[in-house]
Amino acid sequence: MRMDHTEVDINTRILHDHARSPHAALYARGVDEWAADLGRRLRAVTQASPSDLPARLHELRSLSHVVGARGLATAAALLEQRVEDGDQAGPDDFARLTAVAEAQRVALVAWWRYAPVAGQQQREA
Repeated sequence: MRMDHTEVDINTRILHDHARSPHAALYARGVDEWAADLGRRLRAVTQASPSDLPARLHELRSLSHVVGARGLATAAALLEQRVEDGDQAGPDDFARLTAVAEAQRVALVAWWRYAPVAGQQQREA
């Protein structure tokens, strides 16, 4: 499987905005919840019927965008577009999406663990 920049492409602009927000703890908790739920969402994608797959990919894309997982949002959007255009997603597509998702999960959790949150200590592991 070819690896590229999307696996670690997190949206640091959004992340810094969230960390500077008075609601930084809420955003950090949102990333924790997204990371904990990611496996279930990936299973929903890989087990979706062809007619339901675009909706599951759209859901994954949207939630990933909100937390700053730009690489996963991009990968899901590209696959969603292909499926909507009539292509069938296969095992290689799902393996790629899963690899990107795992890399994004690790990157986001690590980013928030060491995030420069104003007025707060670094989060505990």
